[in-house]
Amino acid sequence: MLWRLSAVALLCPVLFLAAEPTAISAEPDAELIQQVQADVKLLRESVYKPPDDVDAALRIIHPLVIKEVGGEEKARQNITSEERKQIAKLFTIEKVEFPEPPRFFAGKEHEFVFVPIRMTLLRADKIRDVSTTFYLGGRKKGADGFVYADGAKLTLKKNVKAYFEDYPDDVEFPPVFRRQIRPDR
Repeated sequence: MLWRLSAVALLCPVLFLAAEPTAISAEPDAELIQQVQADVKLLRESVYKPPDDVDAALRIIHPLVIKEVGGEEKARQNITSEERKQIAKLFTIEKVEFPEPPRFFAGKEHEFVFVPIRMTLLRADKIRDVSTTFYLGGRKKGADGFVYADGAKLTLKKNVKAYFEDYPDDVEFPPVFRRQIRPDR
C-alpha cells in the first residue's frame, strides 16, 4: 500500500550543497519564497490526505511524474483514491515546517529551487515519523510557476537529468533524514 503512495508522491527530499550553485539573476522576494513553500506543503500533505484542490496539485507536479504514474487521470485517481483516504486515517499530520529557506539557482534554460520541508506524522500506533526531505522545483527562465519532483526520487544525477536536462552537474542534493520517535522514549 505505501509503495503506491510514493508513486504519486514522487515529489519530496532536499540535501544542502557544499558548493554554491549559480544564483538566479534577481534575489527571490518574500512572495516567491512563500509561494514555493505553499506549493511544496500542498504536495507533501497530499501524500497523506487528498488535497482540497486536486487540480492545483496536479498543475505543480512535474509532467514526468504524472507520466510515470500513468497519466493525469491516473494521478488524479491516485490522489483521490479510497486508499489515500485510508492512509489519512492511519497518519495524522502533526507538524509541517521549513527548516531552511528555499535555495534558488539556475541552469542554462531553467531556474531551480530546492525547498526543504520537515513533516511530523503521528501514526495510529502513536509512533511519530519525522522526515526532513526536499522538493526540486524548476521552471523555464522567465516563466511564472515551478513544477516539482520529490527530491528523494532524484538521488542520482541521471535521474534528475530526465526531469531537467540542464540541471547543473556541480550542484549536490541536500540530505534527507527520517527518524521515528516512540511514545516510550
